[in-house]
Amino acid sequence: MLRKVIRRYARDGQRVLDIGTGHLGLLAVFCARIHNVHVVAVDVNEEFLENARLVAAASGATAIDFRKSDWFSNVDGTFDLVFGNVPYIPTEVGSSCQHLDTFPEIWDGGHDGLAHARCILAEVKSFLNPEGVMLLGINSDYVPRSETLDLVRASQGLDLKEIVKSWISANEVYVIGHETRSAFEH
Repeated sequence: MLRKVIRRYARDGQRVLDIGTGHLGLLAVFCARIHNVHVVAVDVNEEFLENARLVAAASGATAIDFRKSDWFSNVDGTFDLVFGNVPYIPTEVGSSCQHLDTFPEIWDGGHDGLAHARCILAEVKSFLNPEGVMLLGINSDYVPRSETLDLVRASQGLDLKEIVKSWISANEVYVIGHETRSAFEH
């Protein structure tokens, strides 16, 4: 789902940030291959980053800057596009699934599935260019849309631009940008 929305929002010349790029870095590679963009891709797991570097090299996407970072801790500057499928499975749900017993950093979204989204939305504004957008991937089977909407609405200085939904799954992408003021506001 995020790939579809990246295609819609990515443009040549942009500075792009992939947060939580994962063990393959596929979205960063996809973005770098379809557009002439500068991609910074971060993850907390160094093994994932090393593997993603290999995938990028094999795919001809050698200009991606892979960095070890906990969301924004090792990121500098501003971006036109920030995207990520952040961990959203509630801890209690994920802990009960036998196949999710390794690498909890890729699925564990805290008690309600929104712990990482909260951290990201609290910081992303200072990393977005004035017209920049954040593409936040969440699955509404795990986190009800109403809870994600409440979180976005409570995020100071940010506005929800649109929700892109999948017709075959509960995957959704929340397109979030800087808060826009109405021409009638003073």
